[in-house]
Amino acid sequence: MPVLWLSAAGVVRLAGSPLRTTMHSLPVPGAVGAEVFYVRTGFHYSLSLAGMLAIFAIVYGVLAMVRVRYRRWMGYAHLALSAGGALLILSPAQFVAMTADASLDPLAAFDIWNRVSAVGYAMTLGGMAMFVAVLVDAWRRRVLPRLHG
Repeated sequence: MPVLWLSAAGVVRLAGSPLRTTMHSLPVPGAVGAEVFYVRTGFHYSLSLAGMLAIFAIVYGVLAMVRVRYRRWMGYAHLALSAGGALLILSPAQFVAMTADASLDPLAAFDIWNRVSAVGYAMTLGGMAMFVAVLVDAWRRRVLPRLHG
């Protein structure tokens, strides 16, 4: 499981790499203000999102080392929600930068990708809820020592 989390962190980090060169020159004419701020700082978001996934790799590694039992499907669901959400968060910066020149209405394209990013934030929040569920499941499945009395 930790290797999958580290792989997801690497993918998110690589997805954010092209954003370093485009973060100040995104071709979104007429789009000024707070609604494009997160797109222009997408490279930095990719670093923090990859860091978050790497921290989960450490947590799952520690859980494996101390032999904590949890349902594997819950761990995989947590990975899918968190990593998928992180990639969707970065999607507007990627796709608006690639398609704004070819689009007839770049602001409409940006609005669509902005909604996709909102879904990514919701998925990441769902991933955090799933992590809490994994920890609760592991706590409930712990093996208690038997008392001889």
